[in-house]
Amino acid sequence: MSSPLEHSQLISLVLQSKEALQNGEQLCSRAHSVSNASANVSIDVVALDAKVRWVTEAVGEQLKLVASVAKSIEEKRAALSKKVQDWDQQRAKQTDALDHVLESLSSQHVPPDFHQTTSPDSSLFGSQHSDDGRDQVFGSQKPHSSAISALSQTPSSTSTLRGPLRNGTLALKDKKPDFGLDRTMWKTLRDFVDDQAIEDVLESIENDRLRLDHIMGKTDEYPETLSHTIETVQDSLPVLPNAPPIQYTEELLAGQDARITTMASHLESLASHYEQISNALHESEAGGEFDDEDIEAMHRDTNELPSIMAELDESANAIEECK
Repeated sequence: MSSPLEHSQLISLVLQSKEALQNGEQLCSRAHSVSNASANVSIDVVALDAKVRWVTEAVGEQLKLVASVAKSIEEKRAALSKKVQDWDQQRAKQTDALDHVLESLSSQHVPPDFHQTTSPDSSLFGSQHSDDGRDQVFGSQKPHSSAISALSQTPSSTSTLRGPLRNGTLALKDKKPDFGLDRTMWKTLRDFVDDQAIEDVLESIENDRLRLDHIMGKTDEYPETLSHTIETVQDSLPVLPNAPPIQYTEELLAGQDARITTMASHLESLASHYEQISNALHESEAGGEFDDEDIEAMHRDTNELPSIMAELDESANAIEECK
């Protein structure tokens, strides 16, 4: 039968082993729960990172498209502005040319016979009304070469015209002055220009030019607005790491699994030690005896319990930090 001292020592060893086993179970249970939670969080992080990367890349592609559109608008506006400037220059040249043409028409006199006739519809220029009434010096029409020829063939007028024809001139008795021979009183080609039609065309051109200015004005701020919007959206996008978190997450979970495995091994050692000490106590109570070497081995194993508990506590804290 074992001695009371040996029995009391075995009881102390059992209590120490039981306390260590219970604390180890608590640490392992807590570490297991934390590890599972960390794994779930890691999976959520990986899934969220994938979504964020997909959205960010999609937004980035759209921003590139918007930037190309803004650049295209700016280039087209520049090209259109150049065309507008060229058109303005051409319009100025054509306007100056039109002024020169109109001015040259003012120096081109038109004989009255071309626009003053007995029938207004037979005029080359249509119906033209004389303001001074000088187109009817001889009744309704002026004398022509045929009238002079008829007069020269009339016997009664031979003696009358003989003297004047010798001087190379035709002078009729009591002839009124022919204002048609005074070119300063003639109309010019400028008088037959439809100024209203010219004004209508110029007004239509000017209206088109104003509409073009209105369109250009509406799109004037488009490139700048688009560029500012692109910068704002880019600044609001999250900054993603170059490497996806899945690699880091795998390493983290692998480290936790290694710690969990180590803690499980320590817990098995605690359970084995407790079972060994408990069996020894039961044997002692049943009358079994242990030599000094066995007792010393039990004490040596029990003295290692604090170091095992320290390793368990360290592993549990490391797993919580990873979370």
